[in-house]
Amino acid sequence: MSSDPLLARDLPDLPRTHGIEWGEAYFPSPEDFRAWAAESALATHAPDWLDNVFPASACILTAHIRPEAWVRDNAVEVDPEGDTTWRLIPADLDLRSADLDFLISSANTPQWVRDWGGPFTIDLEIVFPDSLSAHERLALSRALAP
Repeated sequence: MSSDPLLARDLPDLPRTHGIEWGEAYFPSPEDFRAWAAESALATHAPDWLDNVFPASACILTAHIRPEAWVRDNAVEVDPEGDTTWRLIPADLDLRSADLDFLISSANTPQWVRDWGGPFTIDLEIVFPDSLSAHERLALSRALAP
């Protein structure tokens, strides 16, 4: 848990993380989350904040690619050469980069995607669990304790 990135949703003033939905945020480590929570006075503004923070390993992370080709200096979507969706693991994430292009080389990326030579767009879908077990919640609260 201590090195697992954290994902948060529906908290006040979440920092914008490029590539994921508004209202969701990525924190590379519990230390990064603690720093943001202290700076934003999270405990004051959202007393139930712990219900909205999850280890990335508890979430389902999926990448989707839209392959494109250049037509008259415009990127237009083209038919894919295979599966366009693949599962990610927390180690694949580095949402501090400017875009999601780095996911093209993640562990489960289909080979045709790795070989794609044209432009593309990658989207990241995060499915948060409904809840964590009492054991998981306790481990997370301990990891986030100051």
